[in-house]
Amino acid sequence: MKLPYIIVTGSSRGIGAEIVRQLASHKSWNQEFQILATARDKSKIGGSDAIRKWALDVASAESVESLAATLSNEGAAVRAIINNAGVYIGGRSPIQKAEDLFRVNYHGPRWLSNMLLPQLATGGRIIHISSGMGELSGFSKEAARQLQNIDEQALNELVERYIEWKDQSISHDPILGWPSNPYSASKGALNALARAQHRAWSERGICVVSVCPGWVRTDMGGSGASRSVEKGAETPVWAATTPSLESGHFYRDMQIIPW
Repeated sequence: MKLPYIIVTGSSRGIGAEIVRQLASHKSWNQEFQILATARDKSKIGGSDAIRKWALDVASAESVESLAATLSNEGAAVRAIINNAGVYIGGRSPIQKAEDLFRVNYHGPRWLSNMLLPQLATGGRIIHISSGMGELSGFSKEAARQLQNIDEQALNELVERYIEWKDQSISHDPILGWPSNPYSASKGALNALARAQHRAWSERGICVVSVCPGWVRTDMGGSGASRSVEKGAETPVWAATTPSLESGHFYRDMQIIPW
């Protein structure tokens, strides 16, 4: 019988590459799970040849659908999805529009989670790599209250309205109370998605959480960040492999933190 996969997106560098490295060092690798590491350019994914590597563009629904169809045709099971791939606007990032940022930071995890849901075994896990910049304290009280109990469809509508406001320079903000920083808004939306998926899928035995890795020394975090990449990968790996994980929460340093 084939072992179920732990799938990691954004595996070619930074936290994603370190997550793959730590998973490949885990005592349960090739005993209880396999690793499927993904990146836009799979040739940049390092590690053992025993790690399955896949070219995946999370910003493309078609690319995500291709992976899901392949795993379905193979009869493969998925133990966990670690939605790590992420981008920001500014610095050396080529991303300039909120729409492009949300396709990676929000829609990519949403597509992957939904399309791979049939392959997730009972007890399967979805781990969204988020950020403290997406905490609800950065939203107005009204917006925060709305996001706490929103469903996925309504959340998608708010996301599209936010993108329209940011990218089309509409003079009136249709979502009063969302952060003006699109990165913060995208991570807040991702946290809300995790809660919505938890409520929708908990009866199926699916565990959905968000994880804040902290400020990590990566290309995105910069050399002045306070945490090593090893520390940043620690909680996502723990969330994917610990025997017991409480669904519907936001974690940092293997502890539940406020949304």
